[in-house]
Amino acid sequence: MIAKIGSVLWGTPTVLLFLFCGLFFSFKLRFLQFTGVRELLRTVCGKTQRQTKNGISPFQSMCTALAASIGTGNIVGVCAAITAGGPGAVLWMCLSALLGEATAYAENYLGVVFRDCDIEGTLRGGAMYTLKNGLTGIFSPKTAERAGMLYAVLCLLCAFGMGNAVQVNAAANALHGAFGVRFFVTGAVCAVCVGVLLYKGRTAVAKLTSVLVPLGCIAFFAMCAGVLVSQYRALPSVFGLILRSAFGFKSAAAGFSANMLRSSLSVGVRRGIFSNEAGLGTSVAAHAAADDATPHEQGLRSMAEVFLDTVVMCTLTAVCVLCVPGAMDCPPETMFVFALQSQFGAWAGKIVAVALTLFAFSTLLGWSFFGRESCHFVFGKRGDLPFTVLFCIAAFAGSCSSFSLVWELSDIINALLAFPNIMSLFLLSKEIQLPKKNKRKRLVVDKFKKRG
Repeated sequence: MIAKIGSVLWGTPTVLLFLFCGLFFSFKLRFLQFTGVRELLRTVCGKTQRQTKNGISPFQSMCTALAASIGTGNIVGVCAAITAGGPGAVLWMCLSALLGEATAYAENYLGVVFRDCDIEGTLRGGAMYTLKNGLTGIFSPKTAERAGMLYAVLCLLCAFGMGNAVQVNAAANALHGAFGVRFFVTGAVCAVCVGVLLYKGRTAVAKLTSVLVPLGCIAFFAMCAGVLVSQYRALPSVFGLILRSAFGFKSAAAGFSANMLRSSLSVGVRRGIFSNEAGLGTSVAAHAAADDATPHEQGLRSMAEVFLDTVVMCTLTAVCVLCVPGAMDCPPETMFVFALQSQFGAWAGKIVAVALTLFAFSTLLGWSFFGRESCHFVFGKRGDLPFTVLFCIAAFAGSCSSFSLVWELSDIINALLAFPNIMSLFLLSKEIQLPKKNKRKRLVVDKFKKRG
């Protein structure tokens, strides 16, 4: 029943809604994801602003948002997409991500504009604050607050399930298979580490993700580079296979297949949304906590996240698997491991296990940030300690359990998160304005403190 509900919520209308949203904001932003590449690189790679007492640094906010989206789905999830939708799903995944960059810009731009500041001077933000503060002028304040409350509760549930228990379970299985580590040991270590970080505050979480995410990405790129260099002769045929499959052409002799086109399109778009979370509004909590940054700058950083997460990392995973003969015959969870082991030997499986654990733990940290902000929105400061305790318990329980049902429920919650978030983006689209050329518009933080 749960699977049926999920398939209905993530049917063709929802997929088309995401694509239309990305296309709408692409036109509104004058296709900034293509025309603003130079400015994006200058913002992301330029001088990083320092962390202030009111929030975290822009770089830390970007790494925290990336930590939640970059995870086991970038490896196992991509392999599952290839299995279900064929190699062509990779192309549609990338195209949906390019449109999703505009959606990510819009939701994070609004997240900075409509963030709050509490009585202690700490910046608080997220899609729930966009709903509460942004929709007040459109609906009654009570209705806007209820919409924000609904979003926060759903995000909190997702943080405990997909963002916590499922990730620890993936890490525990990886370490047990590669090194024989007991499941409860992995759960206990994860629970203690995340508990200490949450006790120290969200700044500690942001600082650690700013270290783990770059290290994890470097390790992942190194693994993929090793496979691609050794299989460079197969690259032209692999890209040709992706293109043919994406548009429904099996081969020159077999001709066109409408079912292949439909399957590749549907699976690719859905997997792209699950990977980068553009349109779900989850990354807004991290970006809105960055003090020394404008809405435009945080929008650009969110664009870079979507590109790195899906267009770069997911494509690398897919190409590595498709390059190695025999990898497609394996189950999705072992495809990438097989590709590495066929090139570097059995020890490569241990490297993949460590990488998966690193990704899973960084996702755990990212979602602990999102979950705590949602809990604070619902219960205020008094909810911080109970959230920390329950989050640690969920991490320990996740290592010793099977969570196939949690995955199905998380898919449903993701869809329910998307609907109010996308609604707010359309209703508040007039608030999104690109800076004029040679004249950067900076919004003063004091403007937001008045809402606290």
